[in-house]
Amino acid sequence: TEPAPQTAAVAAEPEVPCPKIEIREGGSTLRQGKGSDVSFQFSLRDVARECSAGKNGAIVMKIGVEGIAVIGKAGKPGGVSAPLIVTATKNDKVIATKTFTLKTTIPADENQTQFRFIDQGFTLPAGSDDADVTIGFKG
Repeated sequence: TEPAPQTAAVAAEPEVPCPKIEIREGGSTLRQGKGSDVSFQFSLRDVARECSAGKNGAIVMKIGVEGIAVIGKAGKPGGVSAPLIVTATKNDKVIATKTFTLKTTIPADENQTQFRFIDQGFTLPAGSDDADVTIGFKG
């Protein structure tokens, strides 16, 4: 008989808590302009996250969003942008916030485009496992 194979002891990576992220109520859509003067509209469709361990027990979230940008009656194809804000709260206190500028280009022969945006580093302080994290357009 052959000897049993040797197995190396590998330290398991600790599981990192990953707070749920939701689209903020009222933050899923942003319009530039009003009525028939709307130049474009952004709409969030989906959000996802992954978490990793940061320094001193912090949680580092990688956040992704998907959505669509549509030209309004007063708009035209080209580059468009919108402010997107992510906020973490715990016990009704803001513990972290970050603002991004979401940019996309609507092609010349189209009236809309899909977009994807990923942020690699939204950091929550240690002990934030049960934080409420929301994302949405600023406004």
